[in-house]
Amino acid sequence: MTNEEKRARAVKAKSLLDNELLTETYDTQETELFKAWQNPENSQAQRETIWNLYQGVLGARELLKRILITGNNAKKEIQRLVQKSN
Repeated sequence: MTNEEKRARAVKAKSLLDNELLTETYDTQETELFKAWQNPENSQAQRETIWNLYQGVLGARELLKRILITGNNAKKEIQRLVQKSN
């Protein structure tokens, strides 16, 4: 993947991370899944499933953050190469 492609992905990831509705959705999912995981009435198998879902929600948000960081690094590299060529 080129630096330009990484940068374009980062712009999309930032847009998603900045989206208020999506942020509220992630926060609500994290809270509700954690509460369900803590519920002692759920069986061990149910709690494991809930925990895996919880980890998936956290992982999705972290992936967007990693894409953003990669894109920002690509932007810096593009700027460095442009300055070097001048």
